[in-house]
Amino acid sequence: LGWKGEPSRGGYLLGSTLDPVIQQVSCNLAVVRANPDWPAESLLKKEVVDVLVPTAGGPNTPLAMNLALGLAQQVRIQSVYVVPATAGAASVAESRRWLEEVTKPWLHAPGFQASIIQADNIIAGVLGEAARCDMTLLGFTNENMFSQLLFGAIPQQIAAENKGATVLVKQFNGSFGSMARRLWWQTTHFLPKLSFDERVDVYKQIRRGARPKID
Repeated sequence: LGWKGEPSRGGYLLGSTLDPVIQQVSCNLAVVRANPDWPAESLLKKEVVDVLVPTAGGPNTPLAMNLALGLAQQVRIQSVYVVPATAGAASVAESRRWLEEVTKPWLHAPGFQASIIQADNIIAGVLGEAARCDMTLLGFTNENMFSQLLFGAIPQQIAAENKGATVLVKQFNGSFGSMARRLWWQTTHFLPKLSFDERVDVYKQIRRGARPKID
């Protein structure tokens, strides 16, 4: 599916068409955001395509990696994990070991490289690396839609701000959890609702009340 990169509004994250599809589709999904002139003529002439695959180890990582490997006959994949700019050497080393473990199935693929980058925040770090690549592939977050609307969805923000082509992917696993989420969306999305501001207030109260305390 294509997405124009428009900001969320009206209680929708990507739009009134895309959101229900993302929640209910029973197959792998890719949402593409690219400029009208993409792919540029210079990209079509390139012998090697550079692809960025940011990851936090989520369930959509395998789909993103495998799609990246199949994009061209020769592809350079840079898989990155962003750590805070203030992280110490020990923390960076631990993150590097974790990333190598997560990307172990692809470590020996031609042109594959896994690296840790430090940045003030995840979005800034990924966008900085994306500017040097032809395309960025990353997985949708597993947070529910309402949480994403309240606190921001990092993959969607990256796709909206990235000047190059971005592909958001979601892997269908056929699990009971996936089916339950689709059923919940179908059951509740069209029921009468509080206003968005009222939902925000209720949601904050529930989260605040659910925090463990000494009593």
